[in-house]
Amino acid sequence: MYCYIRLTEKKYKKEGDKLITLKSFKADEGDCFLVKVKEEEKTYNILIDGGKKDTYLENGLKTELLNIFNSEIEKIDLMILTHIHDDHIGGIKALFEDDEIPNEILEKKIDNIWFNSAKIISDYCKVPEINNIKGREVELNPKSIGTQISKSQGYTLEKAIKDINKKLNIVKALDEYKLGNIRFIVLSPDEKRLSDLHEKWPDINSTEISGSGGDVSRLISDMINKDNYHPTDSDEFNGSSISFIMEYKKNDIEKRILFLGDSFSEINLNSLNTLKSLGKLKYNSDNKLIIDIIKLSHHGSIRNFHEKILDIIDCKKFLISTNFSQNKYSIKRGIARVIGNCDEDIILYFNYNKIYEIFGTEYEKYKPICRYVDEKLEV
Repeated sequence: MYCYIRLTEKKYKKEGDKLITLKSFKADEGDCFLVKVKEEEKTYNILIDGGKKDTYLENGLKTELLNIFNSEIEKIDLMILTHIHDDHIGGIKALFEDDEIPNEILEKKIDNIWFNSAKIISDYCKVPEINNIKGREVELNPKSIGTQISKSQGYTLEKAIKDINKKLNIVKALDEYKLGNIRFIVLSPDEKRLSDLHEKWPDINSTEISGSGGDVSRLISDMINKDNYHPTDSDEFNGSSISFIMEYKKNDIEKRILFLGDSFSEINLNSLNTLKSLGKLKYNSDNKLIIDIIKLSHHGSIRNFHEKILDIIDCKKFLISTNFSQNKYSIKRGIARVIGNCDEDIILYFNYNKIYEIFGTEYEKYKPICRYVDEKLEV
């Protein structure tokens, strides 16, 4: 029900000696990931987004969380909700609404939560909170499910988090957070995008879905050779998305995963360059920042990926979380951009078996660099 990616040093020979594991749950066009860092003395669990309601109920997230909650030694050390789109928070809302898991368990077994709620953003922007929506319970209709905007869930979720006595603080670009040998370096959102979201939040009837048009039958190779177009995502909710580097360092082991949420390329690039100038990240044109795997932004959409990031980062493995049901043309162009700006030895991981649908008549040509990940893999 989920894809399972394993990051490990070569010296870890045994199957049981996993260092870092990454599970990508099926979330349709959404995101849901569980990172597990297994040290000898402690295991850390980091949950990034919750996908949709079905991700929790039918696609394995509830089972995985129950295993952690029932453990005497494990918990969710950090839950990161990147932004308020329903395909990212729907499964978390289902968790908090689940009568089988009392709040006492959630309070005990969830240590820390990142979520830029409406009130947190209002406080940060130093403007009055939006009173005409605060506390309103909104019944979702079918058009509000999936990638449609669900601002009402943002408020409901904030109350649920308060009910388990977890304090929310603003999460913004350049922030850092330590968890044992793990360092989280936040790239997005910046102050402008938080302000933009605050202004957009009242538009409760918004149903904007960006980048869905185009000829999806166009060849990947044609896009690589001729596509110099640089469209940008203008969705304020995506612009507010939390993106971050998760860095693990211990002795001679050093690993990094870049989770881009649905964030904007320009924000990530600006933050990377600022972190370099501050001495918090060390890289140059001859020694790029090594990333073990990148979770591509907005499910691989070209609107959220600029090739300039590959001038900074050296990465061979890319994860694309999508069932390829929406924004097909933008996703296909984004994949082409990655292929065209990387060496031939890259690997593209897909958490749905849609590889043939994406590549079509060029399937055999690109098959060697594609993996459908529904089982354990070493990365």
